[in-house]
Amino acid sequence: MPKYFVMTDERCGGTIFCSLFTCCNLKTINDPQTCTETRKEFINYTSNNKTDKLLDYCYNKLHVDLVKCCYISFSITEYKELLNYCIKNNIIIIVLHRINIYKRALSVEIARNLKFYGKLNINNNYSPFSIDINKYKNNIIKYNDMFKNSIDYLDSKLYYYYLMKFEEIYTDKSYIFDLLKKLNINIKDNEKFNYYLNYDYNTNYKLKLVNNLDELNKINNKFLPTKCIFKFRYN
Repeated sequence: MPKYFVMTDERCGGTIFCSLFTCCNLKTINDPQTCTETRKEFINYTSNNKTDKLLDYCYNKLHVDLVKCCYISFSITEYKELLNYCIKNNIIIIVLHRINIYKRALSVEIARNLKFYGKLNINNNYSPFSIDINKYKNNIIKYNDMFKNSIDYLDSKLYYYYLMKFEEIYTDKSYIFDLLKKLNINIKDNEKFNYYLNYDYNTNYKLKLVNNLDELNKINNKFLPTKCIFKFRYN
């Protein structure tokens, strides 16, 4: 059975994206490099390696079908180790990219301020806050760098990948259905699949808590999204 690797970053819809595959009877795992030492599935994993050896453990010891790893946990060199493992072992790579790098950075900083990454309970009271400008800028810069370097690396290795865009998947369901068709993957639980595909994080409510949105918007034009050719993207 084919194995899959999701190349993405936090706040790109990756957790929900991977949940869609659980509705197809695939065993998935999100960010095995995070809190590895305290997760019960890794109780027998004794290595300090958080890249290729950890991936190998997921696929061949835990028998996971799909692994998602976010850029945020790795340096560029470390992420290349993940990609090298995928290339060496013919793992199918799915690139999940968020085109709007500003909304992604804002989402990251909102989650960090709230100390909560899931669906916000709008019935609770939350205090407004301001986003740290430098952290916001650094978030945009790192995402741009990691994304471009990873895509360029795959292209340099002549390795094909599927490119999925956050904005397309969650506005036009045909994109995810088309991907599953290309991968020859069948949905087994349609009700659960639709639940995940229509999941609402109450983003609009979160935005109302940010005091300095106007200030953030003014600096966005200083940081343009990185440009990639996507030479080896599957059509």
